[in-house]
Amino acid sequence: MHVIRLRRPWVKRSYDASGQQTENPKANVPDTEAIAESQMQKVVYARSFNRPTGLDDQSSVFLNVAGWSGTLDVIQFNQTAVDLPKPACAPMRIELTSLLKLSNEVQIVILASKDSVAATSQPLLNGEVQIEII
Repeated sequence: MHVIRLRRPWVKRSYDASGQQTENPKANVPDTEAIAESQMQKVVYARSFNRPTGLDDQSSVFLNVAGWSGTLDVIQFNQTAVDLPKPACAPMRIELTSLLKLSNEVQIVILASKDSVAATSQPLLNGEVQIEII
């Protein structure tokens, strides 16, 4: 097994309730900038990477997402929405083997969510994101 940590640079696009966007082209994941994003309703994290080398017909490739704050809305891999379990719970592991190309992009969309006490959970990708090769 081989693990590749997907760290900086992620592109982070944040949207407030009016739809206004702010962008950080060099965000880090795990993301710890919750205070600055307090009014954000939706955050889209995007990260490009090349196809891992040394893969053969027996290899399986997975995306591991360790955690997030808010509601995980969608994960897109190479512009294809991947099936998420309902409800989406961390940690999450998604097989990507059939979707891999020479150049790849993962997008993770997280929405603000309200808990039972009416507090808003800020949308934040605060867990590790990894590519796992078996």
